[in-house]
Amino acid sequence: MGAQMQLAPLVRGRFIERENRFRARVMVEGREALVHVANPGRCAELLLPQRVVWLEPATGQKRVTAYTLVLVEHKGVLVSMRSYLANDLLAEALAEGVMAVARYERVEREVRRGKSRFDFRLSGDGQEVCWL
Repeated sequence: MGAQMQLAPLVRGRFIERENRFRARVMVEGREALVHVANPGRCAELLLPQRVVWLEPATGQKRVTAYTLVLVEHKGVLVSMRSYLANDLLAEALAEGVMAVARYERVEREVRRGKSRFDFRLSGDGQEVCWL
């Protein structure tokens, strides 16, 4: 079995406002903090004032923000704010054989076909190619 994706311990906060595509203000432990937003999408239905968010403390000395916004609580569900995380989770599930498509011998990520780019190409000897 391969290494499983791990998240650092997360810190709970309350969303205040989004300053721009990549930065927001969040109330954390009674203080306002700047956080990095890894998802450049609008996310207007998720990033609402007072919404509970989960943050990863920043590492690295050149960071402008103290945290990275990882999850948002929405209608009782945790929603990932890391747009790339879905592909990482799918790759892990395929590698671990926990999905029906895991029967494919080869899993390739970010594959180009013509002018398009697919997240995954699944293939194997004598098997029909599956594009995801």
